Amino acid sequence: MYRLKQKQVILIGILLACTICCICYYVYAKEDTDSTVEIENVVDEQPEVKEQTKDEEEKILVHVSGAVNQEGVVELETNSRVTNAIEKARRC
Repeated sequence: MYRLKQKQVILIGILLACTICCICYYVYAKEDTDSTVEIENVVDEQPEVKEQTKDEEEKILVHVSGAVNQEGVVELETNSRVTNAIEKARRC
């Protein structure tokens, strides 16, 4: 009687596993394509943009703590850097 070698048994096992994986993929992938997705068109209303004049520049608030004279919130111009906040907190 013919007896399978160990390499042949491993090869047959791998082929069976691949076949089962392919069948499962086909079944589950088929279910996903059958479902439909509804897309709603939503129009976002954009808030009114307030035009700024040079007199009304925006300010930002930064909390500074650590090795400064006065820890807390510092008000700065919009285009300021971190070093500006630290210097302002040190001066207080």
